[in-house]
Amino acid sequence: MPRTSSITSSNRRSATGWSTAPHLKANANKGKYDLAMVEKPRADYWADLDAAIEAERKPHGQKPLKDKERRPEVKKTKVSRSDPDGDYMVRDGKPKGFFSLDHRTVHGKLAIITDAHVTPANVHDSIAYLSRLDRQQTHFGFRPGTVQASTLLPLSRHSGEMSRVSAFAITCFSSRAPRRPSPRA
Repeated sequence: MPRTSSITSSNRRSATGWSTAPHLKANANKGKYDLAMVEKPRADYWADLDAAIEAERKPHGQKPLKDKERRPEVKKTKVSRSDPDGDYMVRDGKPKGFFSLDHRTVHGKLAIITDAHVTPANVHDSIAYLSRLDRQQTHFGFRPGTVQASTLLPLSRHSGEMSRVSAFAITCFSSRAPRRPSPRA
């Protein structure tokens, strides 16, 4: 039975795609690492951003901007000796250590995982998000009417891309309001 058999033509559109990226603990000792200069991964939207800027400048009679060669930022980072695929994570409210991110998308109507992709913990969710959405569309023909993404995705920069894939984006916010004092206190 092909793996796409449960996603019929009626289920390929108008469902919600739920995306999240939980942390997976890497199989590494957080005390055994080497310091190395590593290139930070770049977002894949720079070329689209430059094209949009040029399109905006042209009607105003402005000259095109000079082409910039964008180089990835090189940063000193901790690399595990036992699991070099995991990256050292230091975030507020999170444990310190070597982790990976498991980017998953679930079909909202069928409750099946339509995509899973593991990246190092220092790769931001938004860097992999649109390419993974494109992969689902080409592989399954899955075109969600709505996509729900985690709180850390800066969807303002993805709004143009969301209209390209004909999806309405929803960001899930989970703010922790301060607790009210107990009336018994």
